[in-house]
Amino acid sequence: MQNQGFQNRQECLEALKGLGINYIIHEHEAVHNMEELSKVKLDKSPYIKNLFYSEKKHYYMVIAETNTTIQKGFWKSIGTTHNNVRLAKEENVEAVLKAKRGSVNLFSLANDANK
Repeated sequence: MQNQGFQNRQECLEALKGLGINYIIHEHEAVHNMEELSKVKLDKSPYIKNLFYSEKKHYYMVIAETNTTIQKGFWKSIGTTHNNVRLAKEENVEAVLKAKRGSVNLFSLANDANK
């Protein structure tokens, strides 16, 4: 199934259903940093962070538990160095993922036309 991105939440949910993927929706206010996230109460759901990095013309999305530190060895294991990557600029996040910085999530990857 080739996806051209999601225009809205409903399209994403329909795609999951079409693929036979079960899911549970946890509703909460939007959060843009770890401090805001720490105030959200979720039952049986891990607290994660979605980080979108850039390296010249390459991009990386790292999804990790909130207390995870991205170490130098991680970048080495994927063939780059910590000196070469930075959190992506707002304009790059919007151009590539069609999302605002602070609102990036796994489903944002569906909007990447260069996938």
